This record gives sequence, structure tokens and C-alpha cells, in this order.
Amino acid sequence: MSNIKLRLLGAPLALALGLIVPVAAKAAPGDEVLDPQGQVSEDSPEAVDPQGQASEAPLTEPTPPDPSEPGLPSPTVKKETIKKETVQSVNTSSLPRSLIALLPELGPALLQCEGAKASKGRVVLEGFLSKNADSKYAGAVRLAVARCAARAGDTSTLDAAYRRAESELPELRGWLRAERARRALALGQSKIVDELLSELDASDRHFLALAMDRLNRWSRQGRFAEVVQSVIELGQWAMANDQKARLAWVLARAKRGQGGTATVYLEELVHLWRRFPATDAGREAEAELLLAHADRGLQVSPLSLELLVSTATLRASKGNADGALIFKTAALARYRAAASGLTELLDAELSLSRKKVSLAHAKLTLGLTLAKDNAIRDRLVDAIARTLRQYERYDEALQTYEKLGREAGTSARRAAALLEGGRMARRMGRVETARWCFDRFLARHDEHPEARAEALWALAWYAWRDGKVADADHFLSILQEAEATALDSSKRTYAEKATYWRARVLHRKGQIDEAKLAWRAVETQYPLSYYATLSTSWLARLDQTPASKPTATASTKTENRLMSPPSPEQIEVVTSAAVPAVTLYRLGMADEARAYLRHVQRHEGLKPDAALFLSALYRETGDESLAHWIVQANDKLATPPEKGARASWLSAFPRPFADIVDKEAKSNGIDPLIIWSVMRQESGFRTAARSHAKAHGLMQVLLPTARLVAKRFLNERQPSLSKVYTAAANVRYGAAYLRHLFDRFKGSPALAFAGYNAGPGAVDKWLKRFGGLDADEFVEEIPYDEARGYARKVIRSYAAYLALYGPQDAGPLLLPLTLPQRGPALAMAR
Repeated sequence: MSNIKLRLLGAPLALALGLIVPVAAKAAPGDEVLDPQGQVSEDSPEAVDPQGQASEAPLTEPTPPDPSEPGLPSPTVKKETIKKETVQSVNTSSLPRSLIALLPELGPALLQCEGAKASKGRVVLEGFLSKNADSKYAGAVRLAVARCAARAGDTSTLDAAYRRAESELPELRGWLRAERARRALALGQSKIVDELLSELDASDRHFLALAMDRLNRWSRQGRFAEVVQSVIELGQWAMANDQKARLAWVLARAKRGQGGTATVYLEELVHLWRRFPATDAGREAEAELLLAHADRGLQVSPLSLELLVSTATLRASKGNADGALIFKTAALARYRAAASGLTELLDAELSLSRKKVSLAHAKLTLGLTLAKDNAIRDRLVDAIARTLRQYERYDEALQTYEKLGREAGTSARRAAALLEGGRMARRMGRVETARWCFDRFLARHDEHPEARAEALWALAWYAWRDGKVADADHFLSILQEAEATALDSSKRTYAEKATYWRARVLHRKGQIDEAKLAWRAVETQYPLSYYATLSTSWLARLDQTPASKPTATASTKTENRLMSPPSPEQIEVVTSAAVPAVTLYRLGMADEARAYLRHVQRHEGLKPDAALFLSALYRETGDESLAHWIVQANDKLATPPEKGARASWLSAFPRPFADIVDKEAKSNGIDPLIIWSVMRQESGFRTAARSHAKAHGLMQVLLPTARLVAKRFLNERQPSLSKVYTAAANVRYGAAYLRHLFDRFKGSPALAFAGYNAGPGAVDKWLKRFGGLDADEFVEEIPYDEARGYARKVIRSYAAYLALYGPQDAGPLLLPLTLPQRGPALAMAR
């Protein structure tokens, strides 16, 4: 740790953690691996955690599309002209090469070392070293031999090989020492761990993670004295308050476990709370102080009732009964009289988290009769509004939010109620109520940028719908300029949306040239986004270019070599944080390279080149889901593919399961790129994906929907659930259902994609309310946040897929700007 041992066991924690002068740069947080199921939430701009589902509503018989209406799918299959181009933005002059690529004659042996035949692989590698001891690759092969021996059960040479590799591979020095320390920690060799930690620079990203691993292991083993000493020493490396506070909490618990007196333990808690009051650990410390010693007159400045109740209700709402109990008891102990109704509130929150709505409502009603404190009464009323929503008693819920917006005791509570009331009124079509809520919110609560932007957008939209163009322009201009970085529910900036709709305002005013400039700005600043695609479509309409009618494209087999995401060896990585991972990959240690970059991704984020490299590493394992997610999570794709970013776009929009997709696309006369667009959004290419709505597989098909599709469109036996999860069957049902939706809604992508997510019955209802609108207006009016975002995201994906893989002469995706006329194809079949 440090060559100068710190003897601070009896010193106050503030000295140990706060007054020691740091000797190194800020260390990285603890090592955590990336969630292997990690998908961007459903509100993200790209792929989402699959929550979209097909409809359980009865399906209509397929109706041929009206040839006079612009649409996407067509039963006609034309041969695609394949783009003859290679992956751009990949520097092929200085490619990192794997050890297998550099020494192909050792390839089989290196692969054996990673598998069950490690002993055989070791013999071959040792034979190479005996003849080529001076080879520039000898160090890498020696390391491979040692790892091969370790896999075969002989670990005696591994540490020596790691030590030697430190001089031969200086870029891996930190990683090698951390690996040695982890091995020593697993074997209980504390002295070796201490020595290795003392050699590691505290700025090394492995350092604090390894140290915390050791603390956790020692705590589980009851080695509290060692935890105490280690925490005190770690204090000089933990730069951030949350790190220091967490270490302090570990120290306090360790001293208690060490047999320290209650007084010593309480002193540690007091030091922790006083130094780090704004951290989670500091609040937990004070809650424990209040819980343990409220009756003893302990002199600490108490947490406010509001903060105690906030923390308790948050934990209760997440189903954390134990966590809620600590803060609930602390609040009751400190504020006995004022906290009447708190028990009922927290019990109701726990019931809500467990879907017991009626029980929650009864407890809340009782609590409201008991509560005397205004803050608790406000919370009870807010919780009652939520239970009313779950009961689908929307009118009563909306009235409750309106009342809170007027009468709540705190500004924050009034603001939250007004915002939620406005959202609810908008979903219910109560325009005047929504306008009142958003107006009042903006007038009195403008300190929340994201919420302010949401309210501005709602008011701009209502003005546009009412034909008040000047008012719409006013709100949009504020949104575009003052709230440029605020994000909407799809995690896209409001500035993007505002710029597009200001162009629509200019167009409606007759200022055509200004509108064109605004639409071109959207195309440039937000390439291939939903609003960029709409902008392109409007510009084409002004130039009298018809909307796209892409047909089912040719097989992708012949173009995979030219049009696929890059392999690791094709990517030049210049980001220093990723250099060790590249070196590990070159040594044939792909698993370690992935683990290293996962750690960097989790705690530091990845530069685009490093993200592309990690994506390629996952693709080598066949994990297309994580491969595409890594890129989109770390690269905003702000540069169009044709301007040097093609490799990243190809990685973010891959085409897995190509044989299956091609086959089903041709069978159903639908563009395979549409299938990939939906698959990407629904499951993130995970065959085992299952949503909360019980949608299954790559295309997130409900079992009842799969059975209806199989019977009505495919003339197949009704499938079992296990069959629905198979890639071939799942894509077949999804493709047939998509074709049905495009036929039903006369080729309208907005209606078809919204129908895939929310069900065609829901789309029919919306058409009755908004059927006279333009297509872009209709999408904005979709009352379900998920369905509205889903339609936009799948259209965005299709635009990207078409730009990357479409026929050479296809041009950009041009959307139909009007909705199809209502008729038999849009009617609900019974």
C-alpha cells in the first residue's frame, strides 16, 4: 500500500480520511463488470431493453397494399445492386495483430491452451521456445505457456512468467501486477498482496478495485483488524467524498465487528456523518445514530423529517423493506408526533411495490386520517393518486394531482404534482387541463431543466395543433436555444425536435427557403435520426421526389465480406486507456481484453475507437447483442457513415441471423432491413429475451400472437413456447406479423411499427382521434410514451440500415408524410 505504514488506529476518522494529503491522482472506482444483459433503456435513442410487444387483438386477413399509396413492403422481389465499398474509417496500415495471426503455426496450440487440451498445447509452445528463444515474440509465448500450465493445474510458473512479462510488456505492468495480487488474495497470501499494492500507482485503474476486493473478502472472513488498518491506508487514495464515506462506513462496521465498544462505534458514525453528510453512507450513519440513540439525547443535528421520509419511501417503493425500516424507525423516533401516518405510508409503498394495489389504497386512506404533518399528508395524497392510476380511475387521479399542484406544502411537491398531472392529462386528451398544469409549472417552477423542456414542448405542441403558429414558434425558439441540451423521453435532445418543428412552422408560414435551411440543419446535426429522416422526406417532397417504396432486398450472403462490422485486427486503437486491452488481444488473451475494457467502460467510459474494439471482441464470441450495445452506449454516432464513421455505424447496426432473416423476408415479401430494425429495437438481438409483458425471443412475439399468426397466415400447427424462442420460428412469426401490419395500414411505417408495439387495436383508436393529421403529427400525438418512442426509434433504425446496406440506387429513406385514407384495410376485422 504505502512503504510508510500509517499507525492511525486511534485517530479520529476525519484525520484518517480527510486531512491526509493525497499522494496520487484520483483512483478509479471499484471494479465492476458490465451487466451481460445490459441494454439501453426503452427510452434510449437506439436499441432498448425489449419491452415492446405484439398485440393480442384479433388479426385481420392480409389485404394487398393500395398501389397508389406510398409504402415500404412489396411482394415484388428485385435483385439488389450491392454497394462495392470497403469499411471506411479503419486504418489498415498499422493493424494490431493477434499472436495467432503473427505465428499461425502456433494457432492450434494456442487454441488448445484456452480449452480442454491445455497440456498438449503447452508441449508445442515449449518446443517453439526451445528453438526460438531470441524471437521478438518469445515473451508473449512464454506468458502463453505459463497460462497454459495454469489451466492444466500447474500454477507454479505463472507468477514468475508474470514478473518476467512486466519488463517485456511494460504496457501491461499494472494489469500483470493486479492479476498477481488477485491470485495471492484468492490464496490468502496477504503479505504478497500488500507488496503488490505498494508497487501499484494509486492512479492505476486496477488499484482501488483490487483494494476493495480485499476489504470485502476480509470482512466476510471476520478479519476486522486488517480491514481497519487497510481502510485507514486507503483513505489517502480515495479522492471523492462518496469513496471516502464508503470506506468510513466499512471502518465503522469493522470496528464494531472487532469487538469495539458501543462508544467507539458511535464516535466513528458521528465522524462519518459530520464529514460526509450529503453522501448515502453519511445519511445511513445518521439514521443508525437516530435509531440507536434517539432516547439518549445524542447531540447531532438531525436529518429533516422530509429527508428521512424521502429515503424511507424510496426504499419502500423499490421493495427494500429492511432499508425502509431503518429510516422509518429513525423518523418515528425523532418525530413521534409529527410522523403520524408514516407507518401507513411506508406499508402502502411496500404493498404497491408488490402490486397489492387495494391493500395499499386502504392503508393510505387510513394514514391520511391520522397524519398531522403536512409533508407526510402530501406524500400520502401523492401515493393515493398513484394507486388511483393503477386502478385505472384516471379522472380521480388527475383531480388529485391538480389539488396537489395547488395546495402541496412544498414547492418541490407542487412542481412534481403539476408535471405528473400535465403528463396524465395529455395522455387522456384533456388539453386544457394539461395546458393549465404545464403553464403553472413554468410560471413557478423553472429550476428543473428537463421538466421545463418537457413543459415547453407540450405548450408548443398545443399551440401548433390550435393553429397558433406564432405561439408555437415562440415556445420552440425557447426550447431550441435555452434548453438545447435537455433530453426527451427517448434521450434525444429537445433541440433536435424543436429545430424540425420550427422548420414546419416556417413552411406553414410560407417561408420555404428558411424551412429548407432548418431541415438541412437537422440532417447535418443529427444524421439518420428520426427527425433527420422526416427532414429529408420534406425536402424531397418540396423537390417532388416520391416517398420510398423499397422492395425485399437480395440475400446478404454475397456482401458480408464488404459490408460487415470490422474485426479486432482491422481497428486502430489510439486511446491510451485501451492499449493494454489491445496488447492482451495480441497475446491471444481475448477474454482478458474484454474484461479489461468492461472495467474501463463501467467506470470511465470508452472513446469511440476503444468501444469499437470491444464491440469487435464481443462479436468474435458470437454475442451480437453486447457488440452493438457497446458502440451505441459510447459513441453518439454524430458523424454520418459516409464521412469516416462507417465502421461504428456497421457495428451499431449489424445483421445477425442473416440466413433466417433473408429467408423469411423473401417468404413474406418484406425488406429484411425492416426485420433487423424491429429485432434490434425489440430484443437487442438476444434470442432468450423476455419482456415483462411476456413477449419472447428476437422479435418479442407474444405466445397468443404467434399462435394466431401460425394458424391464420402460415397454415402451421400452433407452436409451443419453446418453439417460439427458437430464432427461425420467432423471426418467421415476427416477419409474417409485420407484413400483416403493413398491409393492414397500407404501407405506413409509423402505423405499422406503432401497431407492432401497442397492438393494431390501439392504433385504430388513435386513428379515430387523430386520423386527419399528417404522419409526423400523428406520431407526436400517440398517447403511450413507449409506443411513440418505439415508432420513432424503429424508423431511425430502418433509415440507418438502408443507408448502410440498401441497394446502391435506393437513396435515403423517404417517409410518406400523410396517413393512408381510412378504409377496409384500416378497419378492425372480427
